[in-house]
Amino acid sequence: MSEEFSLALDTSEDEAPEEVPLEASRAAAQQSRAAAVESTRREKLQLKEKRRKRHELFQEQKKRRLLPDDVLEEIEAAPPQKKKPNEDEGEEESEEESDDEGVGSGEEIDASGKIRNLQGGYTVKLVNELTLAAAQQRAAAGFVQDRLYGQGSRRTTNKAILSLKNKGPKKAPSVEFVRKNWAPKHKAKAERMKQRWLHRKQAASS
Repeated sequence: MSEEFSLALDTSEDEAPEEVPLEASRAAAQQSRAAAVESTRREKLQLKEKRRKRHELFQEQKKRRLLPDDVLEEIEAAPPQKKKPNEDEGEEESEEESDDEGVGSGEEIDASGKIRNLQGGYTVKLVNELTLAAAQQRAAAGFVQDRLYGQGSRRTTNKAILSLKNKGPKKAPSVEFVRKNWAPKHKAKAERMKQRWLHRKQAASS
């Protein structure tokens, strides 16, 4: 029994580990690296697509805020027409000037460079969001100022309230920080203390 156990140990020790070819290990490493690169590329594409959809949604919401509902319905219903490439330069310049001024004669150019025909004449004006926000802030500040300090308001400043009493015939400071009856009382008290001290000193010396 012991001989069989020793033989089994000898055979297990003599067995070498399975050899892996260099080409197979290199191919496995390349496959794993390619899989990692592919997964990274897919993640980037998904993120790019998500950003594009978010941008399109933002632009659509912005357009719906700026234009009325009836104009948006006509824009969606009207078929898009591509711009003709053989237009004269003068017409292009006039169209650019009209676009800069914000006036459209029944046509609108979308983000893809196409023109949409609208029924009737509409005035299309691009509003800068920063300018709109600044105007709203100025209007709000003016409203608050008018409500608090405008005509009919009884509000005033602290300085004006303090100086109202001193605008009579006698001119004086707005605020009096010193009480006039304070000095005589303390002077009399100090004089009495001085007299007591002199009396005690004379009594001690005698």
